[in-house]
Amino acid sequence: GTRPWISLAAKIDDVPMTAAKQFWVRSSMSDAAIEWLDAALVGGRVAHGAALVRGNVRDWPFRHGEGRFEALAELEDAEVAFHSGWLPGRRVNGTARFINVAMEVELSGEVGDARVGGARGGIASFGDAVLALDVRGSGSGPALLDVLRRSPLHERHGALMDEVSLGGRGEVALALTIPLEKHLGEPKVEGQVDVARMDLSNAAWGLD
Repeated sequence: GTRPWISLAAKIDDVPMTAAKQFWVRSSMSDAAIEWLDAALVGGRVAHGAALVRGNVRDWPFRHGEGRFEALAELEDAEVAFHSGWLPGRRVNGTARFINVAMEVELSGEVGDARVGGARGGIASFGDAVLALDVRGSGSGPALLDVLRRSPLHERHGALMDEVSLGGRGEVALALTIPLEKHLGEPKVEGQVDVARMDLSNAAWGLD
């Protein structure tokens, strides 16, 4: 006989963001991915949401594209904890899209007193979940330095960060790679800080 076919669509409006925790596709997610998602969604609202499922039931959860599962959430005034070592994002707005076994995000908000103009990326597969984000932010020198000091970067560069002070304003661009399971490797951070409009001082270097 023919294989059972499913075609469903649903919409939601104005629900707490934490309500999304009830709808994870657990059969396609590692335990670490579920734990990360549960911890990441601290608070806020899903202003609009929609979901579509289309394909053969026996192919669920469509790991190899046999069907289509897609869910879109428009976030408003959310708090998102991307990583326990970094300050959480607050006043976060943007979209999170789940497509079969992957997630894409495009967000903006604040981290500490710094502005995050854009954070784009996601998780390519919830089976071996690695969060990859390209983040662009801006803020005053003290605000940017405070975010960096209260991040995992302080463990390696703490001596430098604690001695330096920054004035003026600057911009930062970071590429974050955060494996959600230990066997997938260590977190990596690459990026740069544009200090063209900032004042740098460090007594040890003779910069005042």
